Amino acid sequence: MNNYGITKVVKGIHLPGTLSERQRRTLQSLFPFIGLLFIIIFFQVTTGGRMLTSRNLRTIFNQAFPVLLGTCGVSFVLAQGNLDFSLGSIVGTAACFGSLCAGGGLFFSLAASLLAGLLIGFLNGSIHAFFNVSGTVVTLCTQFAFRGVTIILGSAGLFLPLAWSWLDSVQLKIAAGIFAFALVFFLFEYTKFGKYSRAIGAGSKAAVQSGIPLKKMKLLAYMFSGLMAGLCGFFALVRAGSVAPTTGTFFEMNVLLALVLGGMPISGGSAAKLRSALIGSAMFAFLANGLIIWGINDSVQQGVKGVILLIAVALSFERENVITIK
Repeated sequence: MNNYGITKVVKGIHLPGTLSERQRRTLQSLFPFIGLLFIIIFFQVTTGGRMLTSRNLRTIFNQAFPVLLGTCGVSFVLAQGNLDFSLGSIVGTAACFGSLCAGGGLFFSLAASLLAGLLIGFLNGSIHAFFNVSGTVVTLCTQFAFRGVTIILGSAGLFLPLAWSWLDSVQLKIAAGIFAFALVFFLFEYTKFGKYSRAIGAGSKAAVQSGIPLKKMKLLAYMFSGLMAGLCGFFALVRAGSVAPTTGTFFEMNVLLALVLGGMPISGGSAAKLRSALIGSAMFAFLANGLIIWGINDSVQQGVKGVILLIAVALSFERENVITIK
């Protein structure tokens, strides 16, 4: 038997005690659900049953809602093997412009927040796609630039009319969350936008050779990420009733943590699933709320989240796709 025949035989053998690729993928997809259940049970026990009270669940939902919107928006960027570190600054800037335009009415204010996010996303995507600059570098630069805008405008004292407080209702947020997730799920799973984004993450050179418009898809991904971050900025404005220089701070890290906890590999590709946004947002909210109930201060919380993020990235990283991260 020649070497080729031996290779075929060996590949067909399933050694006892080993997992096939399909079984490994199945187990890996279950980890986020197991992790969510573990976090809920762990904090329910260690907080003396305070985690699952009706009042606290309302708080958890308010923590999960903006993260869900952010994860849905940036999922296309991550599917392509890129990152967006400007999300927090977009939230702050969008909140500022939403407040500045509040005098024109509710829809004018919302449109201003969305437009601000869309334009910043367009800027990020244009520089990355057409000038071939790393998306990570671009968004780190715009993060600092637009954080400065938020600090300047937010320090001037920007507020929202008290009559708009009804927008902070749980019912409205549930409806908005369901609509946003359903829309993004459709785009991610059933349109060329989502399929092309995963193909780019699996291999940009192969995607170009297959006729995928690489620059257009990258631009659209960052624009959509900016648009959803703009929506988060509007709801952050509604939630607080005003804009502070710190509005949106650490939001990008919360979103990234939620996605990797939900099983989204930062290297993108075919393993990118939108369910990571939903499961990860819930995991993040329960985790953050549990730490608050424990009485841990913000600085220590950021340290704990950083360690968890490092572990989650190490476990979910698709090393075969490392070359596609830009």
